[in-house]
Amino acid sequence: MSITSNAVTSEKGSPYYKKNKALCEKWEQYIVSKGGKLKGYYNSWSIAIISKLTVKKTWLIDIKKSSFSNGYIWFSPKYQNLQETLTFKSLFKNTGCGNFCISRSIFSRRRQTHPFYLEVRELLKHEIDDKSLYKVKFKKSELTIVIHSRNDRFDLVDRILGFDYK
Repeated sequence: MSITSNAVTSEKGSPYYKKNKALCEKWEQYIVSKGGKLKGYYNSWSIAIISKLTVKKTWLIDIKKSSFSNGYIWFSPKYQNLQETLTFKSLFKNTGCGNFCISRSIFSRRRQTHPFYLEVRELLKHEIDDKSLYKVKFKKSELTIVIHSRNDRFDLVDRILGFDYK
């Protein structure tokens, strides 16, 4: 499986198309080098990649990038028109930890002392501090991490893929 273009012919000369194509090639090379599988598509406006790989655990990674316009040229800040999301999912059975959620709004109010929770929080400390962490959810043994940040942060991906709780 691979990442394919679903762009129309007129898009292929666009600098946005070329940038998205280059990013997809980096992701494809990265996932394949780790022994993973992936599928997805890209064009000038968006990227959507789903991958599965096993390092210490089996992880599902969902990479999305979308550009959109609200139609207002004068009132359209860049941060409102570009969304880049990395979503990681993996199972962590027999942790003994209850369900929890870490998000921007409730991080400082609800804290747990379970070692699994503390390790997850430490793993994502930098993303919590720079506010790129959107949400961490642990429910029914499934850990889901959602990051709203640039999709080329392979150092972050390596950190998360290397996480294992014993």
